[in-house]
Amino acid sequence: MSAANPVRPKNVAVLTPPAQAAGGSGKRPTRVTVLGSRAAGKTCFLAGLEILAEPDRPSGFSVTAHGPSQIKLREHAAALRNGEWPPGTIQTIEYNLTIIHNQQPTRLTLIDYPGDDFMAGLEALEGQEQHRIKEAIKQADILLLMLDATADVMGREPDDKGQLGRPVNRQEKLDRLKAQIDALNRLRDQSGQVPEVAVVLTKVDLINEDERPTDSRTALKFLKKHQAAVVKRLREFVGQITVFPLSAVGKVEPIQDEQGAIRLRPSVNLTPKGYEALFDWINEYEFRKNHPIYYRLKKTGTWTLVGVLAVGIGIVCVVLIFILSVLNSKEKSPKQKLIDLNKPLVRSLPLDDQKKPLVEDQIGTIRQSLGQARSLEDVEIAAKAIEELKGLSGGVLQVPIRDLEIEAKRKREDILFNQVKNARDRVAAEKGTDRMESAVNDFNQEWQNYLRAYPQGTYLSEVRSFQTEVLNDQRAVDRARIRNRRVSEPYQLIEKAKLIDDYVDRWEKSMSVQTRDDLRRAAALARKCAEPQVYTVTIQETGTLTKAQRHWIVFQIGDEVIRLDSGQTSTNVVWDQPQGIAKLKWRFGQKINFWLSTDGSPFPSSSTIGGIGRGTPGWAILDLVGRTNLLIKAKWQNSVKDNRLFIKMSVDDFTERDHSIAKWYLAPGDQW
Repeated sequence: MSAANPVRPKNVAVLTPPAQAAGGSGKRPTRVTVLGSRAAGKTCFLAGLEILAEPDRPSGFSVTAHGPSQIKLREHAAALRNGEWPPGTIQTIEYNLTIIHNQQPTRLTLIDYPGDDFMAGLEALEGQEQHRIKEAIKQADILLLMLDATADVMGREPDDKGQLGRPVNRQEKLDRLKAQIDALNRLRDQSGQVPEVAVVLTKVDLINEDERPTDSRTALKFLKKHQAAVVKRLREFVGQITVFPLSAVGKVEPIQDEQGAIRLRPSVNLTPKGYEALFDWINEYEFRKNHPIYYRLKKTGTWTLVGVLAVGIGIVCVVLIFILSVLNSKEKSPKQKLIDLNKPLVRSLPLDDQKKPLVEDQIGTIRQSLGQARSLEDVEIAAKAIEELKGLSGGVLQVPIRDLEIEAKRKREDILFNQVKNARDRVAAEKGTDRMESAVNDFNQEWQNYLRAYPQGTYLSEVRSFQTEVLNDQRAVDRARIRNRRVSEPYQLIEKAKLIDDYVDRWEKSMSVQTRDDLRRAAALARKCAEPQVYTVTIQETGTLTKAQRHWIVFQIGDEVIRLDSGQTSTNVVWDQPQGIAKLKWRFGQKINFWLSTDGSPFPSSSTIGGIGRGTPGWAILDLVGRTNLLIKAKWQNSVKDNRLFIKMSVDDFTERDHSIAKWYLAPGDQW
């Protein structure tokens, strides 16, 4: 399609079925027009057809795309296969496809236009393009009205994180639905007649299993529940409508992004659903048109009863005798009796009263098994029994059977939630052990299983609370791993720095900027202090000490011992007596001690303040700086009246903030 072509209307598809696609057999082709609101899932609808036509799928579909639409169709299908959604329509695209379903070909032409009011777009066309599309619309035999089951019908849509539940703008929803009703009015006015109408509910995989429609009957019930006014208006136009649920991907699966939020994407295992029933219905158009009475009898099963009544008296007697033998049998179980009553020539007879007690018995049996179910396998067995009973009941006691289905789904949700809860409890029990990582992996698998089955489940808030608790446990364990790592050797200090860096990389988004900067500084201090180097420890008097007090202060650097009042200068000590400053050179690996010698002895006594043993990592100096000031002050409080510090120590360019950070994050213990 050239750029010079006029803009075509959005949301219009023309399907040309068997006869024309087969090259013409004299049979008038069925013409189908598709209407769809913006983002109703038309692109995914086409991509789902391409997925179904994959050679290894026994779906009975084959799809051949013609012209430029072949590339677009493949791109859309490739997006689904890669777990992504196809991009929205931003320019006019015409799709021409030949679809063969169960050996019956259908020609499909879909013109997708990036706007809302497709009829207004149609009026804007000129020349042969407008005439061709208008004629295709006016002559349509079937109208497919494509609605988003979440946005158009339920009034909810996925939020920007892919989570269903955000209400759509009420006026926007009304405008979307009104556009479809207006389109029907225009079609009726232009053609003088209204075609057959079917509503296609897209994106049903986003609906909770408890409410998700699975066939035409439940889809109509779903549409009546949420949009009764729309159903009423449609029936005013056409009398009878058929509703089909459809999903282009089959199911979605939750993924957690880096922020911990959950969004939904197409499942890796794509299973498009609903196409078979829709195309079977389209292929039956001529049959419905030419044999309406026979078709209705066939659909309701009444024709079987008519056939039975038309046979001879002998066959009727045989059937009645068979029915009586089944009902009166003492050997057969209620289930076996239902199976026998569904055999040919019998299942179409009006036997509701006879089936009712048998169905009630089976409902009670299944309900009891559900009450005793303790695993998903138990629930699946009960669910299969319910499906089997639905087929055997022949429409008897539909409401109790439906209630039983809901009960089974709730039981399944309860079990899935309990598995999440038990997995969370295992994480708490294994907290801090080598088995915690395995427990966390199991927990992640369990909550994904729950959300995959129930994206908007009853226990959604509890599951997300569990996720937060597990993340907090993981952070606490990572902190404890850093806190408990002892650093008696330099290489252990390097290891601790690596643990701190890893912690920041993992949890940076959940911590404050100040905490992040302090942790980064702690790791840098650890690496710096682990290097063999010479540190300068500066000791300065800040208060007035008596001669005796100065005499009490003793330092030891390596093998040298010196008192504060000695004024000695040596290899390790430079003493500037007038300024009251001593600079001590401390080499990594040497011993450094200082103490108060109350008896004047140049050796440590009970009054020793403390020091650093040989080989102790250099970060201990930072701790020593703080302890020295406090302890000297405490020792002399009884003899000195004021509270001034008399000795101030500093180490190279380490700051008081560095001292606090080192004590908080590097020293072993419970500070952090």
